[in-house]
Amino acid sequence: TNNAGGGGGTGETSPEEGRGGNGQQFSNFPSALFSPFMPSDWVNQVAPQGHFGGGGGRGSEGNGNQQSGGAGGGGGGAPGGNPGTVGDPGTEHTGGGGGGSSGYHADGGDGGPGIAILSYTADAPTDSAGLMTVSHSGASTVTVGNYTFYTFTSTGTFTVSAAAPDVRHPDGRPGNYVSVVTVGGGGSGGHHHGAGGGGGGAVYATDAGGNGVIDLRPAAGSGAITVKIGAGGPGGQGGNATNPGIPGQASRFGASSDPYYVVAHGGGGGGSHVSPNHYS
Repeated sequence: TNNAGGGGGTGETSPEEGRGGNGQQFSNFPSALFSPFMPSDWVNQVAPQGHFGGGGGRGSEGNGNQQSGGAGGGGGGAPGGNPGTVGDPGTEHTGGGGGGSSGYHADGGDGGPGIAILSYTADAPTDSAGLMTVSHSGASTVTVGNYTFYTFTSTGTFTVSAAAPDVRHPDGRPGNYVSVVTVGGGGSGGHHHGAGGGGGGAVYATDAGGNGVIDLRPAAGSGAITVKIGAGGPGGQGGNATNPGIPGQASRFGASSDPYYVVAHGGGGGGSHVSPNHYS
């Protein structure tokens, strides 16, 4: 299980410093699977490697030294000098951090909202017919090969109304197991040549044995599981030089009392200039 996104780029002045860190890579969730319903910029940022939670790049100090965001939706730092340019936002539903602003009177970029993706086998068990009986609200779905993917870009629910027989499927997993990736919202970028916002935490949930699945048998007949998608940190904080970026919100699958609970924390806000802004 991972719960860290890419770090936001620092606000240093070296031309080599301040690039956003790359997000977590989940190769079982490549972007092409979701291209029927996800925007092209999301598909490009998540890429075949399955990157989520890239950090934002730092803003320019007026000498063209802004930096790019990290793989997984990190926003690029703003170019130019005073009075400033707004940093690029993190890509929607990647948990990417926002880019830092340039001059003294511009905001950091917004952090990208998070996402949750569930994968459940659609094939029949080898020795007995039966799958969980599930339903959802608020997810987009696609079936690829033997798996159905449920993608949440806003808060919704996933319900297990009946458990499956505890038998193995051809992939070796019991019929009550699902794979879950959860990504928190990215932090917004900092002000006044600001640092990039941190990418949202990215979690590929695992069981006690370290396998990339969780058991939903305890959820059977217990009502809907809430899937909460964390918002990205807002970048519009008034353009004051000392305003740091705002952290993103956590994304959650279930409640903390549930044995299958998954939480992906939001990314931190980017740092700002140390001196007050006397121009606002």
